[in-house]
Amino acid sequence: AAEPPPADEPDPTPPPADEPDPTPPPEEPSEPAPAPEPEPEPESEPFALDLDDPFVAELVEETVSLMEASGIDVDLEDEDTVFFIRQVVTDRIVDEARFELGVEEPNLEVAPAIDGSSSTVVDASQEYVDRKDNNSAFPCGGVTDTYRVTCPLDAGILPAGEYVVVTVVLEDPIEANSAATQVYGLFFDDDGDDSDNFGFVPPFDESFIRNTEHWYQLQIDPDGTRTMWVDGYRDGVPGVPRYSSAAVIEFESGLVWFIPRSEVPGDALAYRASAFATTGDPTLPPDPSESGGDATGASASEPLLAIDTSAPIVVDDPSGLPPDIDGTQPRVPVEADPDAQIAAALFAEVAERINSALASGDVEQVVALLHPQFATGPAEAACRAEIEASLAQANSVTFTVVPLAPDLSGPIPFYVAEATISYPTGDVAWGPVFLPGPTGRLYLVLPACAQEGG
Repeated sequence: AAEPPPADEPDPTPPPADEPDPTPPPEEPSEPAPAPEPEPEPESEPFALDLDDPFVAELVEETVSLMEASGIDVDLEDEDTVFFIRQVVTDRIVDEARFELGVEEPNLEVAPAIDGSSSTVVDASQEYVDRKDNNSAFPCGGVTDTYRVTCPLDAGILPAGEYVVVTVVLEDPIEANSAATQVYGLFFDDDGDDSDNFGFVPPFDESFIRNTEHWYQLQIDPDGTRTMWVDGYRDGVPGVPRYSSAAVIEFESGLVWFIPRSEVPGDALAYRASAFATTGDPTLPPDPSESGGDATGASASEPLLAIDTSAPIVVDDPSGLPPDIDGTQPRVPVEADPDAQIAAALFAEVAERINSALASGDVEQVVALLHPQFATGPAEAACRAEIEASLAQANSVTFTVVPLAPDLSGPIPFYVAEATISYPTGDVAWGPVFLPGPTGRLYLVLPACAQEGG
């Protein structure tokens, strides 16, 4: 009964009715509020329009052509005209295209979000490529205050010719997350033929790699380590590692991918870009409660974004490039057998991780890399304990790639090597070791303890 009287008090209180009059003023401050919103532009400063950039110059040229075709007099000395062009071009670069993963309750707190993407094809002179990519302005492993460059393992020396350039703009700055592994992807179909593309594995119907065949991924580990993985779908087999000379450049809140046209040579080139993060194990299928992501397009089942390859932009003047910086990963000439070259590089990368773990005394990490099956259940506990005790005394591990028999030399989802474990008392050979594609772990034909089930 005490509650109805207060309800009556609003009616008999015309004085408060006077307060609605003062209420309009509060609404006026809400109108100036939009004014501060244009000021997030500093965040996209790394993507400020630079006419020396061939990608931006092409977009500006197209915009000017459209304006002139519409009867608009374009004066590039006029500030208002230049501002308008900047807005049009920026909107094209940052054209929003978001969607949530098609899985139940994705953990969007860890998921990076994509604001938009753009693509073009350039035809670069050798002088330009040398100054830009071949260990100069944008060398592999190079880091400055404004950008960072990551290349695949054993990235090759770049020749003159055509390159696909895809720019992906994110909502937030890219930085390592101590609680999550991030993976930024770029996935291509280059021939318009769905029959040679990867479909999807249910229930992951919104897989980022759906209906694509050439896969490029930048992985950022919780400690900030960057690795670029290149693989794809070949002759019905997913995850086949590929030799590549590509590179990806991180800016504050975006990525620019440079992919040699020879690696995606088809005449119907299209792509999807993605951003993904997981607090779980990045080598296992994602758990929706631990991961989430975003991609270009409304969903993975809709058509990819087409790339116009008909008129590549010629770039032959390197004078607008930033100064040379030091890289940490020299580009190397491609060998006679690129598949064998990337196999050796993949094993070398895993050996580096294992030896780093051995040096720090992290035997559990070594076992997880060498024997993932031992981390999955209690049945192998006795054998796991023996192997941990053995590896605790080891100094290092090396791998020698095993040439595959002719009937196995096609696209298979793993490579094979012999492992040599060095102890203070001598070396012990283990093997063969199977490497199931990039970013995977090693599988070993186990010693007697495991083979006998003990």
